[in-house]
Amino acid sequence: MLNFSFNSNEFNSIFPFYLLFSFDLKLISYGQSIKILIPELETEGHFSSYFEIDRPKVDALNYESFSNLTNGLTSLKIKSKELILRGQFLKNEKGLLYLGSPFFRTTSTIINNNLNYQNFAFHDPQFDLLHLLNNQENSTAELKELIELINTQKEKLNTDKKELERLSLVASANENGIIFTNNKGRIIWCNDAYSKVTGFSKEEIIGKTPIEIGLNETNKNQNFQALLEPFYKGQLIDIEFLHGRKDGSCFWVKSKGHPVLDKNGDVQQYFAMIEDITSEKEANSQLLESQSRLTTLIANLQIGLLLEDKDRNILFTNQKFCDLFQMQIKPQDLIGINCNNIAGLASQMFQNPDKFAADIDTFISDKKAVIGNQLELQNGKIYSQSYTPIFKESVFNGNLWTYDDVTTKIKYEESLALEKEKYSRIIANMNLGLIETNLDDEITLVNQSFIDISGFSSDELIGKKGTDLFLTPNDKEKIWEKLKLRAEKKSDSYEIAIINKEGEHREWLVSGAPNTNINGEVIGSIGIHLDITERNKLESQKEELLKKLEIQNEQLNDYAQIVSHDLKSPLRSIHSLITWIIEDDATLSELALNHLKLIEQKVESMDSLIEGILTYAKLDTISSTKENVDIANLVKTIVDIIYVPQNIQIEIQENLPTIKADNFRMHQVFQNLISNAVNYNDKPIGFVKINCIEEADKYIFTVKDNGQGIAKEHQEKMFNSFQSFTKMKGSTGLGLSIVKKIIKMYDGKIIVESELGVGTTFFIHLKKQ
Repeated sequence: MLNFSFNSNEFNSIFPFYLLFSFDLKLISYGQSIKILIPELETEGHFSSYFEIDRPKVDALNYESFSNLTNGLTSLKIKSKELILRGQFLKNEKGLLYLGSPFFRTTSTIINNNLNYQNFAFHDPQFDLLHLLNNQENSTAELKELIELINTQKEKLNTDKKELERLSLVASANENGIIFTNNKGRIIWCNDAYSKVTGFSKEEIIGKTPIEIGLNETNKNQNFQALLEPFYKGQLIDIEFLHGRKDGSCFWVKSKGHPVLDKNGDVQQYFAMIEDITSEKEANSQLLESQSRLTTLIANLQIGLLLEDKDRNILFTNQKFCDLFQMQIKPQDLIGINCNNIAGLASQMFQNPDKFAADIDTFISDKKAVIGNQLELQNGKIYSQSYTPIFKESVFNGNLWTYDDVTTKIKYEESLALEKEKYSRIIANMNLGLIETNLDDEITLVNQSFIDISGFSSDELIGKKGTDLFLTPNDKEKIWEKLKLRAEKKSDSYEIAIINKEGEHREWLVSGAPNTNINGEVIGSIGIHLDITERNKLESQKEELLKKLEIQNEQLNDYAQIVSHDLKSPLRSIHSLITWIIEDDATLSELALNHLKLIEQKVESMDSLIEGILTYAKLDTISSTKENVDIANLVKTIVDIIYVPQNIQIEIQENLPTIKADNFRMHQVFQNLISNAVNYNDKPIGFVKINCIEEADKYIFTVKDNGQGIAKEHQEKMFNSFQSFTKMKGSTGLGLSIVKKIIKMYDGKIIVESELGVGTTFFIHLKKQ
């Protein structure tokens, strides 16, 4: 038998994980590597403090039980770690010697336990086997990932291809320009709209950048940094800039760009929409110019304005008011002064001060609009006084007074009346025959000269048709053609053949013009007639007579236009003044502006009616789009923009659906119903509830309130146009007819259930699109 002898270092190199226990199973010594694996290992520590027998099972932890394990493999479980030591117990003169090695499944576990290949015996193949196994697993995993990646990319390619096809169809049909670029900014696709608006063919566009397409001599100095910076950062683009065309012209565009990112978040492509907003820009520019002109006009307004609150404290006035009432004070210094304190001084300017004061008290007491109340001053001037009571939500809130020096206008009107009388005398006695007819060609006025050349008396002419009295059959059709020209406000001269009362054939030269009323509407014709039967004998005088007729015709036209203009001018001035006050907010304080806005509410009834009629009339012509309409957001938006009193609570169902419809039309439907429910709620504590029931083929929306309710006899007629069963201001009777018309467009229906004094519920049935 061979005897071996090893020193401590040699034994450690062969068995780096050995353990030596005494007969009472206390640790005597251990290998260097086992200490790295179990740092808490200390001599004199008992076996049970660190280990337990994994295999085979033993009945007791003592020397005798462990001695029986010397003939086979014994696995020890390290208590502090999920690790196993595999080895064999050997009897030793000092006790029991365990020679083994830890069992690892992966190399990463070895590293996690602070071990490396130097901590293992050179003859231990475990480290090499784990490397081989790990390489095999890595290769298998990489192959599996590669196969999955190929399959994923293949599926994504098919999905992207289908998505691109669908997106291309949508983009191609879009009225706005659509482009796709790669991550370098080069255009890889565009729709026909972009090609059309820029003037470039698709072949010229593809491969170029948007700046190369949109840059020309007209906009070459434009800074495109706002477009380039978000592009290179992979951000959303939302800018307005001047885009060039192929012909060298430019147009304003609003561009919205969206990056298309890959799974790593890197920009793969860019999608951008190019919207032509040139018309909008021009409209905004014109609006700014109009506001500037309006500001200048208000500053130089020649009508005195005075705005009071409900207690007659001055809120706003202008310089003209101070000038009219000879106040040596600036308009802004009058703000806050009570008009009762200055009314007495102002009234002394008038011939009848008591009437001036009494009229003001009456106007304020009646709270009804008064226009053109004439006031005579002691110095002979005449002022026109107008009064408008201001209401806010049917509550009196102040007064608006306007004063205008109409002395010149009154004198002019008196002069105009005298001039009109003078012209009437001239017309009655001039040598040319004058006749006026209505739209049915019935004679309404003739002068003496026309009586003379026709041979008929005035009684025989008035109310008769000239075509029946003296026109030849050949010229009747010509007269009807001339009447059509008068309806188109056209004047001309022509010749007709007539038969006078004596049966004589005569020829007249007629100069005809349209006769208009104060509104510029054609109400008939005016004709000047000259008997030119003897013109062949008076050939030398022909040009002079025609020129005279032409001058007379022009003078008559000018006269008609002057009369019409002068009669309409006061109305236009009043209308323009009110409009300018409403629209302008540039020179007014916030308080003044708030009160002026109250004036605007007084004409909202007419505006609402006109707008309602226009909306109702245009519903059939407005192009309908189908988009995803989030009814929940739409209803919340409506509630935010309408006025809801504090005593009314609005409840909105949380799970209102998103439907396919036109957002604008759905907004009209719900705004009309919700506004009505709020406006006509007369309860101290009111509510409006908006809910939805989803069925297999349709949605049923409900708008319920506890308001006034609708009488049974009105429920059938309430959806008809101009049917309004309330006296509330602003009600046009068009709201529910608009709602019904929109719902009918979607093949839906609206049903109402209501009880007078209890409340109303509208049911809206909309088919799923």
